[in-house]
Amino acid sequence: KFHMVKIFIALIPVVLAAASMSFAQTGNNGEVFVTNDYRLQAGNAIVVKWFANKVYYQDGFNVYRKEEGLASWTKLNSAPLKVKTEVPQYMADKDADIKPFLNIVTNTSYDEFQKGVAKVFVALKAIMNPDFAELLGIIYYDENIVPGKRYQYEVRGILNGGEELVNTSKAITAGPYQPEAAPQSVTV
Repeated sequence: KFHMVKIFIALIPVVLAAASMSFAQTGNNGEVFVTNDYRLQAGNAIVVKWFANKVYYQDGFNVYRKEEGLASWTKLNSAPLKVKTEVPQYMADKDADIKPFLNIVTNTSYDEFQKGVAKVFVALKAIMNPDFAELLGIIYYDENIVPGKRYQYEVRGILNGGEELVNTSKAITAGPYQPEAAPQSVTV
């Protein structure tokens, strides 16, 4: 626990800077990131993770996929991906901070959460912890892929009975996970 507190204290200047700006600067409602599944490295899934400017939508998210070059999108989730209210024990056993972070979300009104700096801490936690991202409903594992095919993903937040585009991912070729190489042109 003490280690996590030190990390968050070190991140306070970053959090304060981030709190004054939107998560996405390109006129959209967030960012969508995709990677081949890093959990098993077998290439059997694509991980879709997104960070919306609102962090989460009360009514959840829908995830859509299309093959590169095709026009139509297919909805992947049968029910909206929403914030969960309970932390499974296996997640709590791995991370003692996960319940208090979820409590920040579930015990704060939606409007108050969207105005407060707590949303930045919650977003940082979701970046660092895929289990927490799952509890927030901001990660999706697409296990119905064909290795070698290229896909794009679109995430839409559910708002007032309709949908609001969060963003569209870059295209990704389904296959085994390969970590990105470190940049070679960076000098310190």
